[in-house]
Amino acid sequence: PLFFKPGGNNATEEENVQAALNMLEEQILNEGPDNIASIVMESIVGAGGCLVMPPGYMQGVRALCDQYGILMHVDEVMVGFGRTGKLFGFQNYEGVMPDIVSTAKGISGAAIPLSMTACNEKIMKFFDDKPLRWGS
Repeated sequence: PLFFKPGGNNATEEENVQAALNMLEEQILNEGPDNIASIVMESIVGAGGCLVMPPGYMQGVRALCDQYGILMHVDEVMVGFGRTGKLFGFQNYEGVMPDIVSTAKGISGAAIPLSMTACNEKIMKFFDDKPLRWGS
């Protein structure tokens, strides 16, 4: 919703956000929700120029994920560990809690190659009796 006006040239930011969410939902329905494991996104786009999502967009993506049983996976590699004033970038969007968070770099100050993946309790419990046989 940041670079074009999906709601039209005279649309308000709120209308553009809703139009972008409508387009995402249309794509979900075209692909079939059962064919989509997760939606992966950066909470604040870093490689494109520190782009903060407009109000309501991240909440709308979270709601679509909940509605269609799709996991929300947030990549916090560039904005995690206090780079936005919060521990993680997604915390800048009220009410948004991803199912999966992945991060790196900031976890070690880029001193050593280290990364982390965190998940919600439901995903974690799934692996209680299905170990991956690597890592700990």
